[in-house]
Amino acid sequence: EGLEALAETLVELAFPPECSWECYLNNHKHLNNTLEHTEEAALQHWLNQGKDQGKDCTCKGDTAIEKEIEHVEEEIEDLEDQDDAIAQEEKEGLETMAENMIVTTFPPGCTWECYLDNYQHLNKVLEHTEEAALKHWLRHGKDNGRDCSCEGDESSAVVEESE
Repeated sequence: EGLEALAETLVELAFPPECSWECYLNNHKHLNNTLEHTEEAALQHWLNQGKDQGKDCTCKGDTAIEKEIEHVEEEIEDLEDQDDAIAQEEKEGLETMAENMIVTTFPPGCTWECYLDNYQHLNKVLEHTEEAALKHWLRHGKDNGRDCSCEGDESSAVVEESE
């Protein structure tokens, strides 16, 4: 376990601080066809070719928040197999943290449910979850000006009538 932690630290240190192997592969989609989707393969490619060629390894836009949410969710999964009260308490805290990260990522007045309601066709291609809706909105909807607001719901109708 100590060697694995050291190897992970070395991989993290090999990329500049604002970079990650996921972002490197995300920025250069063609590499997904030729490289194994692993830290080691991405790092090796970046060190041997990408760095000298000036290939971008920085995280664009909101992929950083996606990465943070995924990290918290991985920690939650690791804790699911543990039965003790401390692990359960930590898991509940992490679940709250992940929920807050998702909620605060959407602009005020928006929710993942409203985003999916506004674009019904997404329900056929996306899992009906906060994580799936948020990922789609960050990667596609936000830049395309897609509406994630809850304008059509009853609570906004009541507000409009009272104004």
